[in-house]
Amino acid sequence: MPALPPRKAVIGSKANFWLHSQSEGFDLTHPSTPDAAPIYPRLPLETTTAKVTVDPIKTALVVIDMQNFFLHPALGRKKDGLGIKACEQLIKHAIPACREAGIPILWVNWGLTQEDIDVMPPATLRA
Repeated sequence: MPALPPRKAVIGSKANFWLHSQSEGFDLTHPSTPDAAPIYPRLPLETTTAKVTVDPIKTALVVIDMQNFFLHPALGRKKDGLGIKACEQLIKHAIPACREAGIPILWVNWGLTQEDIDVMPPATLRA
């Protein structure tokens, strides 16, 4: 009996969806319909939890600059904590890979005043 083609699951609606298959992971290239031919060029990525494919023409890396909030020791952050490790990975791997693939990098600065911190919900403050 011939092997069946890999099954693709549609996640979302007909207007806005991802495709998923066991062998290829998540396809985030957004073809016109779930049955349309694959989008090219495509960039497969291997993350720590899943395979992901993106269309580099429709993709951007968005960096939300919240360094003081997530990294500053005055707010209880550790000098070798997860925030520092995330920044190191971003600088070492993600930014150079995006530049090499021609993917734009958008840097968004999130400034907080002392008043913002004073009224911030506990779930956000201790996230």
